[in-house]
Amino acid sequence: PSPHTTCTTRGCARPTVAVALSFATPAMINHARRHWLSVPHAAAGDATAPSCHIVHVPTQPQLAGNFSNYNHPTDNRQLSIVRLANASVPRVDWLLVGDPDTCFLVEKVRNVLSAFDASVPLLLGTKHAKLGGREASTGVVQQAPAWPYGGHGFAISRGLLDRVTPAQWLFCEADLHNFGSDVRVACCIFHFAG
Repeated sequence: PSPHTTCTTRGCARPTVAVALSFATPAMINHARRHWLSVPHAAAGDATAPSCHIVHVPTQPQLAGNFSNYNHPTDNRQLSIVRLANASVPRVDWLLVGDPDTCFLVEKVRNVLSAFDASVPLLLGTKHAKLGGREASTGVVQQAPAWPYGGHGFAISRGLLDRVTPAQWLFCEADLHNFGSDVRVACCIFHFAG
């Protein structure tokens, strides 16, 4: 076992995970459940569907394209679903965050995450760090120096989820209006958790 895997006299526990998707429909969730989604989950959508754990999160069409070519009407949803999933799914070691077309190989992700201590504030994913000199914040939230690429999905540790309060996530949802959802999540985390 990894030095960070929780072990007792009864054996080693693998990390617990939940999935948060920035957009889904009931058909998408049902398809994912048949093929890979076997853990607690939450998703943002155009309409609430409790049986699929989808919550309505309004889009921001008035902001799409206003600040850059990278803005889409749904880019606010990832901030919202991280906040909502952290409050609604069972308390887990890691929250896996993805776009609508992200598919997690949950057992393989668990194996990788078992090498890390979930109580430590960690944001793990494929590093991306180019904004072309533009800022993601239109207000006071600090720019993150790098962020995990959202299309591949990323993992937020329990230690980090506990450091950003629901009120701070809400503040970021109101303040961050530029660039993609992955950049916005990283900026919020960087601003409030360092």
